[in-house]
Amino acid sequence: MNKNQKRLALMGLAASMLLFLSGCVSLDKSGNPTGWVWNLLGRPMSHVITYFADNLGLGFGLGIIFVTIIVRLIILPLGLHQSRSAAYQAAKREYLAPILEPINERLRNAETQEEKMAAQSELMQAQRENGLSLMGGVGCLPLLIQFPFFSALYYVTLLVYSKITSSGLTLVTVTSH
Repeated sequence: MNKNQKRLALMGLAASMLLFLSGCVSLDKSGNPTGWVWNLLGRPMSHVITYFADNLGLGFGLGIIFVTIIVRLIILPLGLHQSRSAAYQAAKREYLAPILEPINERLRNAETQEEKMAAQSELMQAQRENGLSLMGGVGCLPLLIQFPFFSALYYVTLLVYSKITSSGLTLVTVTSH
């Protein structure tokens, strides 16, 4: 596979991942959430919030808070990986600054288009040789993986809120003993 075919395949994979991981939650005619993200993530979250509110007597507000904390703990490894990669690339960029700064200076001071192209090519070559990522080592895949969780959590919160307001309940149950 040549370079252009690899790029095309990677772009196709990225586009399909974007469509696959972008949420896919919609509302039906009666206003209830539907879709595979709702069925896979949203419905179980809704049941957990209802369990916290009804069976444990914590109220819907605390149920939403607890489910949000659980979701954040589930996706915490992705966030940590993203932060670690970004910090590594920043440290690498700082370490390579003496090599890259003269090239950047030539790029800034270039007067003709050919000089700019040559300096930019030299900069990209130096970054490639030293393993420096132009994206900062972060990429967008961790963000795309997190998106369905937050999309489902958003629709769960809307559904729970509509249940609360239609039944006259409060977000937090206050009991006195």
